[in-house]
Amino acid sequence: MGGGTGNAACLVKKFIGKRINKNLLNSLEHKIGSDFKLFFFDQGYLSSLKTINTFNKKYDLHFLLIYPNIRMSTRYVYSKIIKFSPRSKCNFNKMKSKKQFIKHIGNKNNDLQSIVENKYSRIKKLIVEISQKKGCYFSRMSGSGSVCFGVFKSQKTAKAALSRMRLKYPKFWFLVTKTI
Repeated sequence: MGGGTGNAACLVKKFIGKRINKNLLNSLEHKIGSDFKLFFFDQGYLSSLKTINTFNKKYDLHFLLIYPNIRMSTRYVYSKIIKFSPRSKCNFNKMKSKKQFIKHIGNKNNDLQSIVENKYSRIKKLIVEISQKKGCYFSRMSGSGSVCFGVFKSQKTAKAALSRMRLKYPKFWFLVTKTI
């Protein structure tokens, strides 16, 4: 989801344009964050801190984002990591359907999530609650936290989940969005 790194990339695009010199991009990535380059691709994901995988096929995915007003220190979270999961060798561009794609990414996990859940049980509870909403394929925490999200079948089911979650957690920040 990018957080501050995504914001920085948007500013760079505004002032420099979408086409950016590779040396400048590498320099900014080093100073801003390992996911900085990701924001210069249409759809993709980081399979490691240095590898960006992009998709030939674009899927319409709908997200419910929830920020539970917990500030997480990225430095703290990364300092607690003992071992990262092995990299996936899956080629997403060979997947023939959205269903297959959703199943694969839904079975992955965020190695940083358990660290945050251990410190804040509210995060774990929120992720479980999101996953139980009608139309939710899966839910988890974004990056080093603490934004939680669910991937939904449609904008309608994401908005319905938002309405129910907003009633229960009126002080949290919410947003329904989709892939672009």
